[in-house]
Amino acid sequence: MSRKQNVIRLYSGFADGAIAVKSEIEISQTSGIPNFDIIGLCDSSIRESRGRIRAAINASGFVMPKGQITVNISPAYMHKSGSAFDLAIAIGLLIVSNQLSLPTGTDIYAEGELSLDGKVKSTPGSAIRFRLLNNTNNLRIVFPLTETDSARINSIEGYPVSTLKEAVETLSLPVFPSRKFILNNTENIFTPCEEDTDISILKGQEKTVRALLIAAAGWHNLLLVGSPGAGKTLAGRILHSLLPPLYPEEIEEVYSVRNMYSDSNLLLSSQRPYRYIHQLIAPNKLICNGLNMSPGELLLANRGILFADELCEFSGRIIDLLREPMEDNRINILKDGQTYTFNSNFIFIGATNPCKCGMYMEPSHKCSCTPGARHRYLSKLSGPFLDRIDLFSELHMIDEKALKNSVKNNSENKSPEYRKKVSEVWEICKERYKAYPDKNNGTVIEDNLTELFRVNSNALESAVKLSTINGYSARGINRLLRVSRTIADLNNDKDVENKHVMEAQLYKNRIFNQWSKNK
Repeated sequence: MSRKQNVIRLYSGFADGAIAVKSEIEISQTSGIPNFDIIGLCDSSIRESRGRIRAAINASGFVMPKGQITVNISPAYMHKSGSAFDLAIAIGLLIVSNQLSLPTGTDIYAEGELSLDGKVKSTPGSAIRFRLLNNTNNLRIVFPLTETDSARINSIEGYPVSTLKEAVETLSLPVFPSRKFILNNTENIFTPCEEDTDISILKGQEKTVRALLIAAAGWHNLLLVGSPGAGKTLAGRILHSLLPPLYPEEIEEVYSVRNMYSDSNLLLSSQRPYRYIHQLIAPNKLICNGLNMSPGELLLANRGILFADELCEFSGRIIDLLREPMEDNRINILKDGQTYTFNSNFIFIGATNPCKCGMYMEPSHKCSCTPGARHRYLSKLSGPFLDRIDLFSELHMIDEKALKNSVKNNSENKSPEYRKKVSEVWEICKERYKAYPDKNNGTVIEDNLTELFRVNSNALESAVKLSTINGYSARGINRLLRVSRTIADLNNDKDVENKHVMEAQLYKNRIFNQWSKNK
């Protein structure tokens, strides 16, 4: 005798790396010995949801269905983890047992973790999963109330709930009370954040101040070399104050990465990320934790700044790991035989001493390092790594007048003025590169840069001669022209001229070629 089988379907989603995958949840109920199975290549966090779902259904005033229950989460060939399927499975169980009636032809998308008392909690990765829900018609969407920020940045239309009972009552209504969530450009998150470190605090370092402005305007990597206490770490913090706020589309990108590993205490902000790494950082903390795909510093710095202090103290492995994102603005992670690609587009700023004792650049102080020790110290930074740096700047101990000014109360506030200039350059670049995915001089990809950058013949000839004399690689002359274009934009010049190339040459790598040798 055949058993009567009742099957219903609804939808949820999960994140496969940075890609959102739509999942169809099928729930079958047949008569027989009570049993509750969840299949579909799910890990223990999903299988353990059976206890949470059973307790939440009972606590909400409903009855756990009897008989043999099988839940299949597709696609069955993809690994799944997390607790975001709880709400969808619970709703499906109530539908299959006729405790929840829906209008004919109704499709449901639901996500959220259930607590034992029936409350609905948010889960990491909601900002990525909600990308599935753009332009969805005739789909009743319910999600945790605490995931409204993820809904806003994805402009979805749905209904936030705080309990399973509220979700059931809302879905059973003849007319679904859907709400449209949008990110309003007039909100406070789009106002520049207040800075504690103003550029006027950096005294007696005019070349570095100019280098910071060029780096911010063109999205160029910067390496600072100087004596201890000269202001290298301070300069790294100052650069952050020169960057304009995130664009609306960048807010979604930055928030989604942070939301991958945390679902609480996250606030929407237009402030660009600033990540500080030290010499003891582990590779999985720098890139990504391969076990749960929690993002490392390279991902968290996307659209902002990655600052590496005491760079020559880093291990060679860590320095080599920085090379790929500095060149390609993305990283590739291999997990379970599959390659995941993440955006990692940041301004890299490094700081280091010129030698172990730090006094090699100072005429008034005697360096205690031998030529061999200096060479070993600086040679930790390989040629391919240094080739990816656009700007080099030295910092020296400041003179008596600047030293006196540095300890006075500083009432100047110059960073907003510099940030405005950077914003103007970014708007110029946005118009120039409107047909390109990258909108900065330092990252735009084009085979014919001389035409795109409007480099005149004299400037190109100077760049080629400088490259020949100094032994620049093809990447080196490419970087020289990119910095020249940024300098021209700061000067409001349409074409790259010889004077721009000559100024860009001042920030090229002569430091390591000279200082790694004995005077």
